[in-house]
Amino acid sequence: MRILTIILIISLLGNLAGLLVVYKYFKKNRYVAEIEQRLADKQRVLDRVNQTFSERLVFIHHSVGRNWLDEGGLRDSLMAMGIGVHGASRQCDLGKDTDLNHWLPKFEGELETIFKFDQQTGSVADGSPENDIIMFKSCYPNSNIVSDGAEIGNPYDETRTLSNYRATFDSLKNIFSQNAAKKFIYVTAPPLVPSKTTSENAARAKQFNNWLT
Repeated sequence: MRILTIILIISLLGNLAGLLVVYKYFKKNRYVAEIEQRLADKQRVLDRVNQTFSERLVFIHHSVGRNWLDEGGLRDSLMAMGIGVHGASRQCDLGKDTDLNHWLPKFEGELETIFKFDQQTGSVADGSPENDIIMFKSCYPNSNIVSDGAEIGNPYDETRTLSNYRATFDSLKNIFSQNAAKKFIYVTAPPLVPSKTTSENAARAKQFNNWLT
């Protein structure tokens, strides 16, 4: 009798374990199906939205550009004009490394990614329309230009000099001219507060921005 009881208990536990496995299996499949449905619904919405835009813009901004887009209302204003907006910040590979010396390597090596970047996926979206407008911005430390530098500058050099900065955009100009169908907009780096720079360095930042204009 004792052996029979043990066998029944083992059998019952086995059945319960089997039922638990089956329950988890169906629950997991149901969860996966729900997620897939949500993604499909989201993509259908995005497809309809994308069809309404006459142009698309990617803004490579590293970080605080997000405040401009969202808190400042730039995204809403652009969308009201029929321009779809994709923001690339440091949370994705494209938005990382936005100092002046990073721009030439980025545009040399990642131009296709820039054209096809879609913030919804955080990467290149195959089959999606390309971005027509490429806007990019360096962060405020880049306004601390420490010297005039030696001519001719080096666009790959991380030293913040006027000559290096000018060399960067002299080189970028060639890339932009080869892609004349796109519109490239550089947003000048924000100024620093007086305690974080010097009058000489701030004057160089102003000089560079005037030259760029």
